[in-house]
Amino acid sequence: MSWADSEFEDAWFGDDRLRQRAIRVCERLAEHPSESIPVACCGRAEVEAAYRFFSNAKVTAARVLAPHHDASIRRLAAHPVVLCVQDTTELDFTGKQTAGLGPLNYAATNGLYLHVTTALTPQRQALGIVAQEFFVHDPACFGQARKRAIGYYARSIEEKESGRWLRAFESLCEIAGLVPETQLVCLCDCEADIYELLAKAAEQAPDQPRVEYVIRSQFDRTLVGEGSLRAFVQHQPVLGEVEFQVAATPTRRTRLVRQAVRVAPVRLKAPAGKESWAPWVNTTAIFLTESRPPAGEAPVEWLLLSSQPVTTLAAAIETVKWYLCRWEVEVYFRIYKNGCRVERLQLEISEHLEPALALYMIIAWRIQSIVMLGRAYPDLPCDVVFDDLEWRTAFVIRHHRPPTVPPSLADMITIIASFGGYLARKSDPPPGPKAIWIGLQRLRDFVIARTAFDQINRICLE
Repeated sequence: MSWADSEFEDAWFGDDRLRQRAIRVCERLAEHPSESIPVACCGRAEVEAAYRFFSNAKVTAARVLAPHHDASIRRLAAHPVVLCVQDTTELDFTGKQTAGLGPLNYAATNGLYLHVTTALTPQRQALGIVAQEFFVHDPACFGQARKRAIGYYARSIEEKESGRWLRAFESLCEIAGLVPETQLVCLCDCEADIYELLAKAAEQAPDQPRVEYVIRSQFDRTLVGEGSLRAFVQHQPVLGEVEFQVAATPTRRTRLVRQAVRVAPVRLKAPAGKESWAPWVNTTAIFLTESRPPAGEAPVEWLLLSSQPVTTLAAAIETVKWYLCRWEVEVYFRIYKNGCRVERLQLEISEHLEPALALYMIIAWRIQSIVMLGRAYPDLPCDVVFDDLEWRTAFVIRHHRPPTVPPSLADMITIIASFGGYLARKSDPPPGPKAIWIGLQRLRDFVIARTAFDQINRICLE
């Protein structure tokens, strides 16, 4: 059974032939994720079948992803702690003739937004996408016109775009009931600093499986009887220091960060107009400040909110390490948009585009899972991920001799990455997703060539 067969084992489109087509299309696109649908498919018949699949009324993004959700939940159940990272990315289809899209950050652009919740272990092993939501800006209510609309600020959170953070958290609460032995922790950046989400987490029943959260604070909220949140936690004693590598940004290089840690349990006062249903929320504030940044660089300063009690330096460091795993969703988006190149898709209407985008979400997850699985479990035999023909072909291409036993997963991933330009020098870090997705495409070409060569040899021997 191939990995696509496993992911679509529980798929239901009302017709088993559509399930088989989903598996075939997924395998084809995964073999060449950076190529267009016509290039990835083999011949005109397969191209037409792929486009018919995406245009079928029974095929929706939700149905494409439903079996992957089920498989992901099964993977979640095997781990004591799972981190669930929420984030949003924009998909720019400006210049494409796809109906049903809307403006992005600028009125002249055209596309849609994707909000995902991806699950991973604290060791950063990618387990799958457990929730997603596509949404489009209404051109008539774009930008400030939306906020000037009568009653905008009086609308409920469910009526606003920011409600996607709350809906994803509610989805996690449902999943928690399915995996009671697994502790789910929701990780979000500052855009998710929404009082309704904090209140939703607080109202979970103590005798039921709970979803905890770690959210980077955006607002200096008012405390019940204690002034402002930031001023209060800034005056707490320093528990110690935490040290980690911070990822590069357009304005900052990768570097080592050392932050002082302050912690305090706090009671947040409800914003005006929300006192009637949740007058306060109890949470834990973790204030992290970099006192000695490199010359010319701004200090890294974070204020995290956690639903779990944090009283020791060890617990604070563990919470910070969890929050640092939030970066993996950025890696996922880079694979999705640059590796799978989904913004090049050309389908007539958004109802056909979204199932294709959903299928590529599964493909992007597989690439990321291979990268991180090799780092988390390097000594596993590679045949737990790759089929016999794949790993044998890769070994022969790299070492010019047949293998006797399956190499380790780490060695196999290094071989694949070398096909994508990875040099594997002693001083090099582990291969990244770009080398992996290029290497996987080249490996597939090698497998096709070897299969054809073996067929020719058999014909000649006959």
